[in-house]
Amino acid sequence: MRGIGHPRQIVAKNGIVFAAARGTGVWVIDARNATAAKIVTRFDTIELATGLALAGDVLFVSQRGNGVEFVDVSDWEHPVHIDIRKTPESQSVAYSDGWLYSGEWGRGGITVFDAHDMANIRDMGMVRLKGFGDGVAVHGKILFASTGHDGKDSSRSRAENAGRGHGLEIFDLS
Repeated sequence: MRGIGHPRQIVAKNGIVFAAARGTGVWVIDARNATAAKIVTRFDTIELATGLALAGDVLFVSQRGNGVEFVDVSDWEHPVHIDIRKTPESQSVAYSDGWLYSGEWGRGGITVFDAHDMANIRDMGMVRLKGFGDGVAVHGKILFASTGHDGKDSSRSRAENAGRGHGLEIFDLS
């Protein structure tokens, strides 16, 4: 589909597709009829939209400089800003069983939020990675984190860290 800028990540629910498109925010596409999919609206995020996760009617949008924005999509034709949680350079988000995970590029970690109560989302801390926090996904009780380009080992020089971050880190959440 053309016209949605530079999409980075998508999530879908019941044929409605949300596409994070960096500087042009989040696009909402009605794809219930795949042969006649159409753009419905665009939600103007606070900053570069880089990743998405969906929990019921709440869309979590990771944003490079501002963290994670929460958007009410119960009326998907008219998304509404709920709140934002500041994190350092969020690249991606994942939601599972009341927990929200934000992949933090510059800090090289995963920020963990308790999102069991959407009215009281709390920052629970960070998991350090060996590289930059790029992509994040959860499957069951396993957290997967891609570590981007270079390593983050402060005992090594920049040249020694070059290329050492390429990988996947796996964490047991139980």
